[in-house]
Amino acid sequence: MTSHDGPDQSGKPSSSDHDEELFRRAMKDSAIGMCLIAVEGTFIEVNPALCEFFGYDAATLQTKTWQELTHEADLGADMSLLDQAIRGEIEGYRMEKRYIAADGSTLVGDLRVRAIVDDSGAVSYFVSQIVDITEKAKFQQDLQRSEEHFRLLAQNSAAVVVRGDSVGRIVWISDAVTDVTSWQPDELAGIPFADLVHPDDVSRLQAIQPALQAGDQGRTELRVRCQTGDYKWIDYTVNPVLDDDGRIVDLVAIWLEIEQRIADRMKAAATITEARRDAKRLKHQAEHDPLTGLPNRRGLRQLLEARTAASAGAVLFIDIDDMKSINDRGGHHNGDQVLVQVAQSIRAAMGPPDVAARLGGDEFIAVLTSIDDEQGALRIAELIRRRISTSSYGSAFSSPAVTVSIGLAMFSESDSHSRLEAMQAADVALYRAKENGRNQSVAWE
Repeated sequence: MTSHDGPDQSGKPSSSDHDEELFRRAMKDSAIGMCLIAVEGTFIEVNPALCEFFGYDAATLQTKTWQELTHEADLGADMSLLDQAIRGEIEGYRMEKRYIAADGSTLVGDLRVRAIVDDSGAVSYFVSQIVDITEKAKFQQDLQRSEEHFRLLAQNSAAVVVRGDSVGRIVWISDAVTDVTSWQPDELAGIPFADLVHPDDVSRLQAIQPALQAGDQGRTELRVRCQTGDYKWIDYTVNPVLDDDGRIVDLVAIWLEIEQRIADRMKAAATITEARRDAKRLKHQAEHDPLTGLPNRRGLRQLLEARTAASAGAVLFIDIDDMKSINDRGGHHNGDQVLVQVAQSIRAAMGPPDVAARLGGDEFIAVLTSIDDEQGALRIAELIRRRISTSSYGSAFSSPAVTVSIGLAMFSESDSHSRLEAMQAADVALYRAKENGRNQSVAWE
């Protein structure tokens, strides 16, 4: 959005233009951190979401520059891109960037910057958006560590450990394959595993495919071709990794020579168990919030498909009131403890078939299938609200109490479209609860 009237004497863009006014309203209400930044780096205007991201109030944030808040490791790259925008070589840019929060912790944001120019083509100021991806970045680091752990275990195993793609090509294979078959690992990369199987045993490999497609483990005995042209019998165990749609995206297999079965039985069992645990751990990390242990959006979807396919019930949208104030009073570490306690309070108030999840930030959702009427749903909502407001959060939160606002809506039996509409309606009801003063439960009408 280009300013036509130019900045006023205070250095801020003119608010007389109707488009500018609409932009500022959208900026204020946005859940994404947004700001206007002067060419020299000072904050002209910041929205509440950005203040919450950094942990500063607006007045304090506007005394700083973006350079002060940038992690030193990312400062050079950002400065280079900004200089290109000032010279008119690019209109804007996007980068993943680390920041320093008010409490000294490191944040990670998905940064988008766009230059706003005047009629002469000179940059007047910049519009920036920052999406908080700190948890995503942490998950990616954990995933990388898990990958390294997997390879370390595999390379120190007496069994041959293989990672394959969705169609069975060998992507990676441990060094133990040389002891079994005389092949070097790099000689087998990209080769379909079936090409190594004795022709008479291909049917054994095909027989375990239905189990893999169903997400289950497959196991069989077959002969694999060695580098010399001879064949050796192996015990072949393979585990599939599925995506959200149930398609195979990865295969993890264990080869064990049958002649060594007795001598290596205990060692092989430990290796296989560890490989299974790694696969389960990766799946759990992908479907759960690392802080509260509750399912995330992806995990919620999986649970809803499994548990509520033929059930009526209610959806509760739960939002912690004034989470920014909680973080300001106790710091982000203690704020995280509040999120954990709130998650426990929600789960404790629900029945065994009900599902709770953290959607992100201070937002939670509960899908109730233990009840099928609005009054029952309201009782559970009020029980959740009372548990949260009366729980102990430590001395930093003794006054005022931690409270939540709740919006709820009902859905009908065996109707996924009804559940989707109920989620949307519960979100609107939550907005009404916030508008009516917070710390209350409101049902969609």
